[in-house]
Amino acid sequence: MYFRIGKVSKLIFPGYGFCKKCNTTWNLVRIKDVAYSEDGGCFHLCEKCWKESSQEERIEYYLSTERYRRSKTEIETLIKNIVSH
Repeated sequence: MYFRIGKVSKLIFPGYGFCKKCNTTWNLVRIKDVAYSEDGGCFHLCEKCWKESSQEERIEYYLSTERYRRSKTEIETLIKNIVSH
């Protein structure tokens, strides 16, 4: 069972990563993984927040971190995969 409880989850479960939109820790929600290459992917939104977000919002949440970590090709693949979901 999965619950979005927001920032309070960070206090209850310190050290866990969290959804960038609802701030609920990953142990309480399902991740939405998006590939940036054949060998890798990333997750910045939970499935519920993914479904509630527009394409533009999804791209911004994922690029807010990944634009500094990935190559141009990986960023292009990431955006393509966000748009195709």
